[in-house]
Amino acid sequence: TRLETHPLATKGVTSGIITGSGDLLCQSIVHFRSKGDKTGNDNYFSIDWLRTTRFTFLGTVLVAPIVHHWYGALMKYIPCRSIKSTIKRTFYDQAIMAPLFIPTFMTSLLLLEGKDFTEDIVPALKSEYYDLITTNWAMWIPAQIINFRFVPGRFQVFFSNITALVWNTYFSYKASGDAIH
Repeated sequence: TRLETHPLATKGVTSGIITGSGDLLCQSIVHFRSKGDKTGNDNYFSIDWLRTTRFTFLGTVLVAPIVHHWYGALMKYIPCRSIKSTIKRTFYDQAIMAPLFIPTFMTSLLLLEGKDFTEDIVPALKSEYYDLITTNWAMWIPAQIINFRFVPGRFQVFFSNITALVWNTYFSYKASGDAIH
């Protein structure tokens, strides 16, 4: 399969599609939730394709390679599938990876939007980080326990991508939606 012969490329394409899909879902939800607020044309929905392209790009070139190598390292240094190993992997993932990756992704996204680091990105990180990391933990700790305990290594990025559809929808709202703008 392509996953076996070209794992990084396959995970990149999959991650890009799912990350972009999370943004499209976010845009749809925001539009239809605000449909009755009478601030614009209630019936017209225009997708921000540039925004979705940014998410897709980051899913492909940032998320997939980092997560691929991170999961590989976790499996290499904590190899077995015992409950103790699962808890260790989940702990390291959420205590090291998540707190570093959330601002990395958000900074990358806002830089692609042309935002100024000092004037726009730092304040956005300060205002959204706590909510993003606590929501991340609420969602990803249970998901990663399932992932690290039951999902074969070569499918772990895929499992994370499926879980990430919900996360990316939320993250898109926080990073690009009404939460900041």
